[in-house]
Amino acid sequence: YNNGLHDFEEELSEEASKMLEFFSICTDASSTIVDGVRKDIGDPTEVALIVACQNYVKKPVYSEFKRIEDLPFDSDRKMMTVILDYNGKYLVITKGAPDIVMSNSIHTTTEEQLMLDANNKMADKALRVLGVAYKIIDTLPTELTSANVETGLTFLGLVGMIDPARPEVKEAIKVASLAGIRTIMITGDHVSTAKAIAKQLNILREGDIALSSAELKLLSDEELYENIERYSVYARVAPEDKVRIVKAWQSKGHVVAMTGDGVNDSPALK
Repeated sequence: YNNGLHDFEEELSEEASKMLEFFSICTDASSTIVDGVRKDIGDPTEVALIVACQNYVKKPVYSEFKRIEDLPFDSDRKMMTVILDYNGKYLVITKGAPDIVMSNSIHTTTEEQLMLDANNKMADKALRVLGVAYKIIDTLPTELTSANVETGLTFLGLVGMIDPARPEVKEAIKVASLAGIRTIMITGDHVSTAKAIAKQLNILREGDIALSSAELKLLSDEELYENIERYSVYARVAPEDKVRIVKAWQSKGHVVAMTGDGVNDSPALK
């Protein structure tokens, strides 16, 4: 982030190569070539990071080190961490929501503002943005927790990627609307990213409001009930937010259909 925003097509600096390699290491996905055909396994966002590293990092440095521990991603922390055996020490790499990764890093106010500006510029273009940070420690804690692993990090940078809606989605939402069905977006993305995509799909209409999870938490149940029909987009959501949103719509007498593909969607689906 010290050098502004760059496309991967440009010659990567040593720092940018390091950042991209750290992103690709801190994943649970894989992308390999089998009989001339690329085989991807895992989350598409993580696959994209791995493929970008394969395409643009000419001399990987850190990928040879063995991964020995990890703290898996969860929707409450909005981060994941891997730990590598690193020349007798331990390399901790954390990726996740940029604002949360930054808040767990050591930085100046100027550095934080640079990160926020770059994050917002990419999010406004409907890009999904991730941050990565790291630290090197001499010994491993007896018990690995977010509090003793994912703190005191050095923030390295951001990557933005497009996670476009499938071509048929806009028409599907239009058809649903003509049938009297309103579509609400609930996403883990940054609110600016969510708003940009929701406008493209005509989910966020004139006068509608996009809320972040933090803003939703500040609303009482009564306030949510009174204004539920004004909110079309919820961003950076926690699992419990989904249940609350569904119940608020139901309490107004609406029939609600909920879709979701993650285990943390189960309570809201139920």
